[in-house]
Amino acid sequence: MEEETKTKDGKLYNLISDNYRFVNEKYSPHNGDERDYCYNRLLLATDFICGMTDSYAKELYQKLNGIDC
Repeated sequence: MEEETKTKDGKLYNLISDNYRFVNEKYSPHNGDERDYCYNRLLLATDFICGMTDSYAKELYQKLNGIDC
């Protein structure tokens, strides 16, 4: 699991709430279909973004882009 946090994708994935990740990992089909995998990852990202407040989204954007305010 530590190796996953060293990649850009792993770091971004770890920004997502443990609750969202748990539901995604528990209820996503594991049938090996790349389209299902991609679709479920998009749903996870969409759920994460929909749960953001405006101020959190702004802070996260600034943090990810190295903007100091």
